[in-house]
Amino acid sequence: TPNTPYEAYLVADCGSGGYSDTTGPISFRTPCTITTAPFNESFDDPVSWISRNTIDPCWGASPSPGTTWSWEPKSGAPSSGNGPLQDLTGGNYMYVEASVSGSLPDAELISPAIDVSGLTTPGLYFFQHRYSGATIADMSVEVSNDFGTTWNTVYTITGDVQTSSSDAWSLEFVNLAAYTGDTVMIKFLQKFNGCCGDAAIDSVVVDEAPTCPWPTGLSLTAATDSSVSIGWNDPSGTSWNLQWGPPGFTQASPGAGTKTT
Repeated sequence: TPNTPYEAYLVADCGSGGYSDTTGPISFRTPCTITTAPFNESFDDPVSWISRNTIDPCWGASPSPGTTWSWEPKSGAPSSGNGPLQDLTGGNYMYVEASVSGSLPDAELISPAIDVSGLTTPGLYFFQHRYSGATIADMSVEVSNDFGTTWNTVYTITGDVQTSSSDAWSLEFVNLAAYTGDTVMIKFLQKFNGCCGDAAIDSVVVDEAPTCPWPTGLSLTAATDSSVSIGWNDPSGTSWNLQWGPPGFTQASPGAGTKTT
């Protein structure tokens, strides 16, 4: 059975009803098989994802979970007043504890191999929470289609996304159309810059990409007393509808400013 622990013992048959003492055990786990998309990992299985030092053996992490600086499961709020206050899906999320100093390698979290050949256009969805008060290091997402021999960066994020620990998780989408028909592995790579900023992810999904993906990276790029400039990323859109209004306004409500660009 794939991904299953076993023990083995050995006894010598000496003939005429004679047997040696038992040697063993040796312990081993059978390899994981390739997972077929749609793929969904919430990090909530209490057997596979155990707080701090145990992760699903079909996933890889470097440095090892439970060390000073690594991706590890958590259900409550991280330390030092940064990161999310709670899990998104009712169990665990994955985060990197950044309350350390010194020179440490980047923290890697690597998915099992996922066969996306059954998807018309594969896409990666995941939720993230990044709140640090402007001290969090960059994170990137990389994809391999040769079982981890080489990696290509498909997503990067710089700085905070949320403005407080209580802010909602942010849904991100990465178009994987370049990997249609492939088997892929996905790596979440969190840079190290010392204290502080506990980057967190949850609910990693590989499934069909939307026919019209939503823009990402919405940000304010400049502002005056009478105008603002707003930027975003969108590899597939050709025009966009932008709405604005006072804090808490309802989209498309009377009085909300709207501009098509």
